[in-house]
Amino acid sequence: MPTFVTFKGRKYRLHGRYYRAENWGKGAPSLHRAKWEHYRGPIPPGCHIHHKDGDGTNNLLSNLELVDGREHNRQHTTAMHAKGMLKPPSDRARELAAEWHASAEGLAWHSESGKRSWDNRVWHTLKCQQCGRDYTSPYPNKSKFCHLNCRATALRRRRKG
Repeated sequence: MPTFVTFKGRKYRLHGRYYRAENWGKGAPSLHRAKWEHYRGPIPPGCHIHHKDGDGTNNLLSNLELVDGREHNRQHTTAMHAKGMLKPPSDRARELAAEWHASAEGLAWHSESGKRSWDNRVWHTLKCQQCGRDYTSPYPNKSKFCHLNCRATALRRRRKG
């Protein structure tokens, strides 16, 4: 396995399990990401490039696939757990995590994370099942009413029969 690989005039060095650009700290992508972007186009936010055969040095285009980042991380974590490479957190780690989450810093992080989670929500126009008015909701499969009053009215009607 070569220590260095050149692709599109940039030199990549074998670093652990992947080839990384010589100046990778300056925003240069890993070789597998560079190849994907060159041949297939930009990598959407939140997506990863997965090596199908599990070999991070096999950067043939046929061995690379675009996958959701969360699912990709979950697959690798599950595999590591099955091999015994990951151990469950200790009781002390759980205590420290609980302390941090309850701290001012932890609460601020949760607040900001919650606000960011609304940034990319898709709002759907729906029709209220009680009054028939149009309204918007990010939950098209759960939302049925435009307001709590319409929900309460519908409940009362169902109870009366």
